[in-house]
Amino acid sequence: MTNHLSDQILSKQKLSQVKVGAFVMEAGTGKTRAVVELVREIKPSYVLYFAPYQCINTEKYEESTGYEIKKWGSFDCEFDLIGTESISSSDRIYLKLHDKISKAWKPVIIVDESLKIKNLEAKRTKRVLELSKLVEYKYILNGTLLSRNLLDLKAQMDFLSPSILNMDLA
Repeated sequence: MTNHLSDQILSKQKLSQVKVGAFVMEAGTGKTRAVVELVREIKPSYVLYFAPYQCINTEKYEESTGYEIKKWGSFDCEFDLIGTESISSSDRIYLKLHDKISKAWKPVIIVDESLKIKNLEAKRTKRVLELSKLVEYKYILNGTLLSRNLLDLKAQMDFLSPSILNMDLA
């Protein structure tokens, strides 16, 4: 059995040395805890946290992303927890988030279940990528980065930094 606490500590230590990164760990191993603790060390004025809508608005609050964030001490700043799907369905939400990020000091964007932004043609992916251009600190969380092929990685890595893969699809 893996020691989840040591995995969390090691992940946090490695990612504290850079401004972008991926927490790729199995479900229940502490990705949320590690990213909350890391972001608290950054001391931003604003955090934008994307998670699947079903993980935010679940029938059992104890299973929700909001509960997990609060359980691990939350963030020491203003933060929004937004359903990844919501960014594509509401111009008002997108513009509000764009404005908040633009005015924030050291803002952070986190995309939980980052496979939700794998499709480069999807409106939500395009909007998340546009918001990511406004911040230096960006993190993705997932149990796996691939569901089908290497193209699943493209948008996720572009979110972190286009120079990671540095490839054209043409």
